[in-house]
Amino acid sequence: MRVSLSDGTARTLFSLQNGRAKLHCARFPSSICVIVERTDDHKELIVTAFDPVKGLGAELTRIRFNPNTDIWDAALSPDGTRISVISGSLG
Repeated sequence: MRVSLSDGTARTLFSLQNGRAKLHCARFPSSICVIVERTDDHKELIVTAFDPVKGLGAELTRIRFNPNTDIWDAALSPDGTRISVISGSLG
């Protein structure tokens, strides 16, 4: 959601496929933000551009992923040109 600072009105920008995603933004002067989410079969991570005003943009890439991995996180480089992923397991 996006909330207006002037009047506090909340507006939905988009919905996520499976409800669990990571949001990352590069540092100024870059203006890129991305959403990273797993596919329903958990075999890939989808990286999609995101604009806080316009909502979701283009799909940027897909990363193959171990479907048996329980724990994961992603990080966007400060300039927004690279993404890293770490993963682990509970058991």
